[in-house]
Amino acid sequence: MNAALLGFVAVVCAGGISFAANDAAPVVPAPVAVPYAEAKKAMDAGDFAAAAKGLEEALNSIEPGTDGINLLRLALGNAWLRAGEYAKAIAPLEIVSTSDATVFPLLGDALRGAGRFEDARRAYERAADGDSLNARYSRARISELAGAAEVDQAAALELFFNAADAFAALGADDAVYFDEAAKLYESIIRNRKWRGEATARAIYSMGELERVRKRLPEAIAYYQRCFVTWMRYPKWCALSYMRASECFEALGRRPEAMAHLRELVRKADKYGKFPEFNEAKNRLRAWGDVVP
Repeated sequence: MNAALLGFVAVVCAGGISFAANDAAPVVPAPVAVPYAEAKKAMDAGDFAAAAKGLEEALNSIEPGTDGINLLRLALGNAWLRAGEYAKAIAPLEIVSTSDATVFPLLGDALRGAGRFEDARRAYERAADGDSLNARYSRARISELAGAAEVDQAAALELFFNAADAFAALGADDAVYFDEAAKLYESIIRNRKWRGEATARAIYSMGELERVRKRLPEAIAYYQRCFVTWMRYPKWCALSYMRASECFEALGRRPEAMAHLRELVRKADKYGKFPEFNEAKNRLRAWGDVVP
Protein backbone atom coordinates (compact mmCIF):
# COMPACT_ATOMS: atom_id res chain seq x y z
CA MET A 1 0.00 0.00 0.00
CA ASN A 2 1.04 3.58 -0.63
CA ALA A 3 3.00 4.79 2.40
CA ALA A 4 1.04 8.02 2.54
CA LEU A 5 -2.18 6.05 2.87
CA LEU A 6 -0.85 3.60 5.43
CA GLY A 7 0.55 6.04 7.92
CA PHE A 8 -0.59 5.14 11.39
CA VAL A 9 -3.23 2.78 10.02
CA ALA A 10 -2.97 -0.31 12.18
CA VAL A 11 -3.78 -3.78 11.02
CA VAL A 12 -5.51 -5.69 13.80
CA CYS A 13 -9.16 -6.46 13.31
CA ALA A 14 -11.79 -9.15 13.76
CA GLY A 15 -9.68 -12.21 13.37
CA GLY A 16 -6.24 -10.85 12.92
CA ILE A 17 -4.02 -8.76 10.79
CA SER A 18 -4.38 -7.69 7.21
CA PHE A 19 -0.95 -6.31 6.38
CA ALA A 20 2.04 -4.88 8.16
CA ALA A 21 1.87 -1.20 9.01
CA ASN A 22 4.41 1.08 7.41
CA ASP A 23 6.71 2.57 10.02
CA ALA A 24 7.60 5.58 7.88
CA ALA A 25 5.75 8.78 8.67
CA PRO A 26 3.24 9.47 5.88
CA VAL A 27 3.13 12.62 3.82
CA VAL A 28 -0.16 14.14 5.00
CA PRO A 29 -1.67 16.73 2.66
CA ALA A 30 -2.28 20.07 4.38
CA PRO A 31 -6.10 20.08 4.03
CA VAL A 32 -6.40 16.94 6.18
CA ALA A 33 -3.37 17.38 8.43
CA VAL A 34 -5.27 18.55 11.54
CA PRO A 35 -8.00 15.86 11.65
CA TYR A 36 -5.42 13.24 10.73
CA ALA A 37 -3.17 14.29 13.62
CA GLU A 38 -6.08 14.34 16.05
CA ALA A 39 -7.19 10.89 14.94
CA LYS A 40 -3.68 9.56 15.25
CA LYS A 41 -3.46 10.86 18.79
CA ALA A 42 -6.72 9.12 19.71
CA MET A 43 -5.63 5.90 18.00
CA ASP A 44 -2.30 5.93 19.81
CA ALA A 45 -4.21 6.30 23.08
CA GLY A 46 -6.41 3.33 22.19
CA ASP A 47 -9.58 5.40 21.88
CA PHE A 48 -10.62 4.05 18.50
CA ALA A 49 -14.26 5.10 18.69
CA ALA A 50 -13.25 8.72 19.42
CA ALA A 51 -10.82 8.62 16.49
CA ALA A 52 -13.57 7.33 14.21
CA LYS A 53 -16.07 9.96 15.29
CA GLY A 54 -13.53 12.74 14.78
CA LEU A 55 -12.70 11.43 11.33
CA GLU A 56 -16.38 11.21 10.40
CA GLU A 57 -16.89 14.84 11.43
CA ALA A 58 -13.89 15.86 9.36
CA LEU A 59 -15.10 13.94 6.32
CA ASN A 60 -18.53 15.52 6.60
CA SER A 61 -17.03 19.00 6.65
CA ILE A 62 -14.64 18.85 3.67
CA GLU A 63 -15.26 18.74 -0.07
CA PRO A 64 -15.30 15.26 -1.66
CA GLY A 65 -12.29 15.95 -3.89
CA THR A 66 -10.08 17.37 -1.15
CA ASP A 67 -6.46 16.32 -1.37
CA GLY A 68 -5.83 13.53 1.14
CA ILE A 69 -9.46 12.61 1.68
CA ASN A 70 -8.73 8.93 1.07
CA LEU A 71 -6.16 9.03 3.85
CA LEU A 72 -8.95 10.03 6.23
CA ARG A 73 -11.29 7.39 4.82
CA LEU A 74 -8.68 4.69 5.24
CA ALA A 75 -7.98 5.85 8.78
CA LEU A 76 -11.72 5.86 9.48
CA GLY A 77 -12.13 2.29 8.22
CA ASN A 78 -9.24 1.16 10.37
CA ALA A 79 -10.51 3.02 13.44
CA TRP A 80 -13.89 1.30 13.21
CA LEU A 81 -12.13 -2.03 12.76
CA ARG A 82 -10.08 -1.45 15.88
CA ALA A 83 -13.25 -0.45 17.73
CA GLY A 84 -14.91 -3.71 16.71
CA GLU A 85 -17.47 -1.92 14.54
CA TYR A 86 -16.81 -3.97 11.45
CA ALA A 87 -19.94 -3.03 9.50
CA LYS A 88 -19.11 0.66 9.89
CA ALA A 89 -15.61 0.07 8.53
CA ILE A 90 -16.83 -1.33 5.22
CA ALA A 91 -18.12 1.79 3.45
CA PRO A 92 -14.98 3.98 3.77
CA LEU A 93 -12.73 1.08 2.82
CA GLU A 94 -14.87 0.26 -0.22
CA ILE A 95 -14.49 3.85 -1.43
CA VAL A 96 -10.71 3.78 -1.02
CA SER A 97 -10.48 0.38 -2.72
CA THR A 98 -11.82 1.85 -5.97
CA SER A 99 -8.58 3.81 -6.36
CA ASP A 100 -6.14 1.69 -4.36
CA ALA A 101 -6.40 -2.08 -4.79
CA THR A 102 -3.99 -2.72 -1.92
CA VAL A 103 -6.83 -1.87 0.47
CA PHE A 104 -8.68 -5.09 -0.41
CA PRO A 105 -7.12 -7.18 2.40
CA LEU A 106 -8.28 -4.64 4.97
CA LEU A 107 -11.71 -4.51 3.34
CA GLY A 108 -11.78 -8.31 3.47
CA ASP A 109 -11.10 -8.14 7.19
CA ALA A 110 -13.98 -5.73 7.69
CA LEU A 111 -16.37 -7.93 5.72
CA ARG A 112 -15.15 -11.02 7.54
CA GLY A 113 -15.66 -9.35 10.90
CA ALA A 114 -19.18 -8.39 9.86
CA GLY A 115 -20.00 -11.99 8.99
CA ARG A 116 -20.11 -11.38 5.23
CA PHE A 117 -17.79 -14.27 4.47
CA GLU A 118 -18.46 -14.64 0.76
CA ASP A 119 -17.90 -10.93 0.17
CA ALA A 120 -14.75 -11.16 2.29
CA ARG A 121 -13.47 -14.00 0.15
CA ARG A 122 -14.02 -11.95 -3.00
CA ALA A 123 -12.17 -8.99 -1.48
CA TYR A 124 -9.21 -11.17 -0.51
CA GLU A 125 -9.14 -12.69 -3.99
CA ARG A 126 -8.68 -9.20 -5.46
CA ALA A 127 -5.35 -9.05 -3.60
CA ALA A 128 -4.25 -12.69 -3.74
CA ASP A 129 -1.96 -12.66 -6.79
CA GLY A 130 1.79 -12.40 -6.43
CA ASP A 131 4.17 -12.80 -3.52
CA SER A 132 3.63 -9.56 -1.63
CA LEU A 133 2.73 -9.62 2.05
CA ASN A 134 -0.80 -8.53 1.14
CA ALA A 135 -1.11 -11.40 -1.33
CA ARG A 136 0.20 -14.04 1.05
CA TYR A 137 -2.03 -12.76 3.83
CA SER A 138 -5.06 -12.80 1.52
CA ARG A 139 -4.39 -16.37 0.42
CA ALA A 140 -4.16 -17.46 4.05
CA ARG A 141 -7.52 -15.87 4.80
CA ILE A 142 -9.04 -17.48 1.70
CA SER A 143 -7.90 -20.89 2.91
CA GLU A 144 -9.32 -20.22 6.36
CA LEU A 145 -12.69 -19.14 4.96
CA ALA A 146 -12.79 -22.11 2.63
CA GLY A 147 -12.03 -24.44 5.52
CA ALA A 148 -14.85 -22.98 7.58
CA ALA A 149 -17.28 -23.48 4.70
CA GLU A 150 -16.07 -26.95 3.69
CA VAL A 151 -18.41 -29.85 4.56
CA ASP A 152 -15.86 -32.60 4.00
CA GLN A 153 -13.87 -32.83 7.23
CA ALA A 154 -10.64 -34.03 5.65
CA ALA A 155 -10.68 -31.20 3.11
CA ALA A 156 -11.57 -28.65 5.80
CA LEU A 157 -8.70 -29.84 7.98
CA GLU A 158 -6.20 -29.46 5.16
CA LEU A 159 -7.44 -25.96 4.40
CA PHE A 160 -7.08 -24.96 8.06
CA PHE A 161 -3.55 -26.35 8.15
CA ASN A 162 -2.74 -24.48 4.94
CA ALA A 163 -3.99 -21.24 6.50
CA ALA A 164 -2.20 -21.82 9.81
CA ASP A 165 1.08 -22.71 8.11
CA ALA A 166 0.77 -19.64 5.89
CA PHE A 167 0.30 -17.36 8.90
CA ALA A 168 3.24 -19.02 10.62
CA ALA A 169 5.39 -18.26 7.57
CA LEU A 170 4.17 -14.64 7.59
CA GLY A 171 5.56 -14.35 11.09
CA ALA A 172 8.97 -13.77 9.53
CA ASP A 173 7.60 -10.45 8.26
CA ASP A 174 5.72 -9.49 11.40
CA ALA A 175 5.49 -11.52 14.61
CA VAL A 176 1.82 -10.61 15.08
CA TYR A 177 0.95 -13.20 12.44
CA PHE A 178 2.11 -15.93 14.81
CA ASP A 179 -0.99 -15.20 16.88
CA GLU A 180 -3.18 -15.90 13.86
CA ALA A 181 -1.41 -19.19 13.25
CA ALA A 182 -1.81 -20.12 16.92
CA LYS A 183 -5.56 -19.52 16.81
CA LEU A 184 -5.92 -21.93 13.92
CA TYR A 185 -3.64 -24.62 15.36
CA GLU A 186 -5.52 -24.43 18.64
CA SER A 187 -8.84 -24.75 16.83
CA ILE A 188 -7.55 -27.95 15.22
CA ILE A 189 -6.38 -29.28 18.60
CA ARG A 190 -9.80 -28.62 20.14
CA ASN A 191 -11.83 -30.18 17.33
CA ARG A 192 -12.78 -33.70 18.37
CA LYS A 193 -13.61 -34.66 14.79
CA TRP A 194 -9.94 -34.19 13.92
CA ARG A 195 -8.58 -35.96 16.97
CA GLY A 196 -5.56 -38.08 15.99
CA GLU A 197 -2.50 -37.35 13.89
CA ALA A 198 -3.82 -33.88 13.09
CA THR A 199 -3.79 -33.13 16.81
CA ALA A 200 -0.18 -34.29 17.14
CA ARG A 201 0.84 -32.20 14.15
CA ALA A 202 -0.94 -29.11 15.49
CA ILE A 203 0.61 -29.50 18.95
CA TYR A 204 4.07 -29.83 17.40
CA SER A 205 3.32 -26.77 15.27
CA MET A 206 2.41 -24.80 18.40
CA GLY A 207 5.79 -25.78 19.80
CA GLU A 208 7.41 -24.44 16.63
CA LEU A 209 5.61 -21.12 16.99
CA GLU A 210 6.80 -20.74 20.56
CA ARG A 211 10.35 -21.76 19.65
CA VAL A 212 10.58 -19.20 16.86
CA ARG A 213 9.25 -16.56 19.25
CA LYS A 214 12.04 -17.49 21.70
CA ARG A 215 9.53 -18.68 24.29
CA LEU A 216 11.48 -21.85 24.89
CA PRO A 217 9.86 -23.19 28.09
CA GLU A 218 6.46 -22.88 26.40
CA ALA A 219 7.81 -24.61 23.29
CA ILE A 220 9.19 -27.47 25.38
CA ALA A 221 5.80 -27.94 27.02
CA TYR A 222 4.15 -28.41 23.62
CA TYR A 223 6.84 -30.79 22.38
CA GLN A 224 6.59 -32.89 25.53
CA ARG A 225 2.82 -32.89 25.28
CA CYS A 226 3.18 -34.26 21.77
CA PHE A 227 5.48 -37.20 22.49
CA VAL A 228 3.86 -38.07 25.83
CA THR A 229 0.21 -37.86 24.78
CA TRP A 230 0.34 -38.66 21.08
CA MET A 231 2.95 -41.41 20.93
CA ARG A 232 0.90 -43.26 18.31
CA TYR A 233 2.16 -40.77 15.76
CA PRO A 234 5.94 -41.31 15.77
CA LYS A 235 6.77 -38.80 13.04
CA TRP A 236 5.65 -35.86 15.16
CA CYS A 237 7.03 -37.40 18.34
CA ALA A 238 10.50 -37.83 16.85
CA LEU A 239 10.49 -34.23 15.69
CA SER A 240 9.30 -33.13 19.13
CA TYR A 241 12.08 -34.99 20.94
CA MET A 242 14.67 -33.26 18.76
CA ARG A 243 13.17 -29.80 19.14
CA ALA A 244 12.76 -30.18 22.89
CA SER A 245 16.43 -31.16 23.12
CA GLU A 246 17.43 -28.12 21.07
CA CYS A 247 15.41 -25.85 23.35
CA PHE A 248 16.99 -27.29 26.49
CA GLU A 249 20.43 -26.81 24.97
CA ALA A 250 19.59 -23.20 24.09
CA LEU A 251 18.56 -22.69 27.72
CA GLY A 252 21.92 -24.02 28.91
CA ARG A 253 20.39 -27.24 30.23
CA ARG A 254 22.41 -29.88 28.42
CA PRO A 255 21.66 -32.78 30.78
CA GLU A 256 17.97 -32.46 29.92
CA ALA A 257 18.82 -32.00 26.25
CA MET A 258 20.79 -35.24 26.32
CA ALA A 259 18.08 -37.06 28.27
CA HIS A 260 15.55 -36.34 25.54
CA LEU A 261 17.88 -37.59 22.84
CA ARG A 262 18.69 -40.75 24.80
CA GLU A 263 15.00 -41.49 25.18
CA LEU A 264 14.55 -41.10 21.44
CA VAL A 265 17.49 -43.41 20.68
CA ARG A 266 16.30 -46.05 23.18
CA LYS A 267 13.06 -46.42 21.23
CA ALA A 268 14.68 -47.68 18.03
CA ASP A 269 11.70 -49.89 17.22
CA LYS A 270 9.48 -46.82 17.03
CA TYR A 271 11.80 -44.10 15.77
CA GLY A 272 14.60 -45.94 13.96
CA LYS A 273 13.15 -45.26 10.52
CA PHE A 274 13.04 -41.50 11.00
CA PRO A 275 16.00 -39.22 10.24
CA GLU A 276 15.79 -37.76 13.74
CA PHE A 277 16.98 -41.12 15.13
CA ASN A 278 20.42 -40.85 13.54
CA GLU A 279 20.54 -37.12 14.15
CA ALA A 280 20.02 -37.78 17.86
CA LYS A 281 22.78 -40.38 17.91
CA ASN A 282 25.21 -38.07 16.13
CA ARG A 283 24.43 -35.20 18.47
CA LEU A 284 24.92 -37.38 21.54
CA ARG A 285 28.29 -38.55 20.20
CA ALA A 286 29.30 -34.94 19.57
CA TRP A 287 28.48 -34.23 23.21
CA GLY A 288 30.72 -37.09 24.35
CA ASP A 289 28.06 -39.71 24.99
CA VAL A 290 28.66 -43.36 24.20
CA VAL A 291 26.04 -44.41 21.68
CA PRO A 292 25.80 -47.85 20.01
